[in-house]
Amino acid sequence: RSSLMTLLQSGLAKSLAEAGYTIDQSLRFNDGDSAYLARTPSSDGNRKTWTFSTWVKRGNLGTRQIIFAAKEVSLSKRFYFEINSSDKIELSDWTWGPGYDFRLITTPVYRDVGAWYHIVFKFDSTPVTPSSSSVSLYVNGEQVTDFDTEDYPSQNDEPSINCDEQHTIAARAAPSDAYYDGYLAEVHFIDGTALDADSFGETDSDTNQWKPIEYTGSYGTNGFYQKYGSTSNTYTEPTNAFTNDAYTSMLLHMDGSDDAALFPDSSSSG
Repeated sequence: RSSLMTLLQSGLAKSLAEAGYTIDQSLRFNDGDSAYLARTPSSDGNRKTWTFSTWVKRGNLGTRQIIFAAKEVSLSKRFYFEINSSDKIELSDWTWGPGYDFRLITTPVYRDVGAWYHIVFKFDSTPVTPSSSSVSLYVNGEQVTDFDTEDYPSQNDEPSINCDEQHTIAARAAPSDAYYDGYLAEVHFIDGTALDADSFGETDSDTNQWKPIEYTGSYGTNGFYQKYGSTSNTYTEPTNAFTNDAYTSMLLHMDGSDDAALFPDSSSSG
């Protein structure tokens, strides 16, 4: 789906150019293109303790837009990290039948399409009574404490995040919808550690604005960092023809005399 998403220089980079840590680029999602990213981990990670961090610059308002989601078909479970149709941040995990395992909906709204929001969600269900100290939402370095809905998980609850089924960024897990519209930058998922916002950002002493810093900790088993830099999203064409060997299952040569109307398999495999 790379054709549906455009890498471009973001205003975030300009504002940080003199700060020692520069965000080169962001990834733009157009909800009309149905663009999203998807990944299915090969095995479960730590489902009781993890952190998700991202910088967000919104495009459209007043529609449901998923930032991060996961589904568990085997248990009919879903996790959603979204900005809902009321422009409030909503986090939820629910199971078909019983209903929500936990749900947080902010009272503040986030409607400034000209601003970057740094959003961090820390999840740790291991305390006897999980609360705002262990399951926390941060926006621009400040913990959100004002919620319309504030239902925390039970001890050792395992939401769909970090299961071995599909995870998505910028859309609901299949069947896909609720596409995100806007920009994302500096997307981190930390498997196995519950972190506060200051692991990813700090207040600039000159401007008093919240800015990103380099994350230097571990990502765990299924953790990841999506930088969205141009050098990490380019492909370099080989300069030499690939040589068939005993480990080659298929080798297609597309430089034949028939102008590549046919792609014969020239590997040693049957």
